[in-house]
Amino acid sequence: FPVTIARNFCLVSSETICPRSLSDIAFFKSGVYKLTNKLNGRIYIGSAKEFKERWQTHAKRLKSGKHSNKFLQSDYNKCGDDAFVFEVVEVIEGPQENRLLVEQTYIDQHYDEQQQCYN
Repeated sequence: FPVTIARNFCLVSSETICPRSLSDIAFFKSGVYKLTNKLNGRIYIGSAKEFKERWQTHAKRLKSGKHSNKFLQSDYNKCGDDAFVFEVVEVIEGPQENRLLVEQTYIDQHYDEQQQCYN
């Protein structure tokens, strides 16, 4: 599905990355991201060792109907590829524990029992 990485990239397809301001290398960094449904505003927050790999995993699972988050999968089935945007929220270097702590902070800020946050 089409992906925009906030302030950094526009991913036209799984093969084409269009840099906006940073080098393509940023797409291979780690940190916290969110998937946003542009039609209803719902979001999914996650963390990744490598943004590109994580985006590709989400896209593959959603397209095959096998995503672990049933709310996200249901909206994907209804709204399709073009409704979703992948955005980098924060680049975080270091061990996985650093990413997980920041990810949990964002989830805690947005969690609302799956009303607007898929988590």
